Amino acid sequence: MIIEDNYADVVASVKEQIDYDYLLTCEKMDPDLIDCVVELIAEVYLSKEPETFIARERRPMEVVRDRFLHLTSEHIIYVFDRMNATETEVKNIRQYLRAVLFNAPATMGVYYGRKVFEDQMGIRRRKSE
Repeated sequence: MIIEDNYADVVASVKEQIDYDYLLTCEKMDPDLIDCVVELIAEVYLSKEPETFIARERRPMEVVRDRFLHLTSEHIIYVFDRMNATETEVKNIRQYLRAVLFNAPATMGVYYGRKVFEDQMGIRRRKSE
């Protein structure tokens, strides 16, 4: 668990947690967006607020921190993959990122499991999906 109060120390811990150096070497990964993700995660860890809004819902900060503590490089790659696939205009990228990062540990396995199932069954997705 992240217990530092110093912003620089928390950022270093987040970078280690999500394997920042590896992410920088991945194709289709925007370094500026990776830095934004690091900042967002660090902000969650450092927040003294008891609650925060994620996807327009008030959530206990303890729950949000717990979810963020489970984020790995795989989750970040998943988030970027889904962001690149969306055709919807994102008006508030910070709020959007907070929501998809919060949901990534709960949705990534289901998403990839469904893709494997579709591949095995020969199911073709429409281009709009």
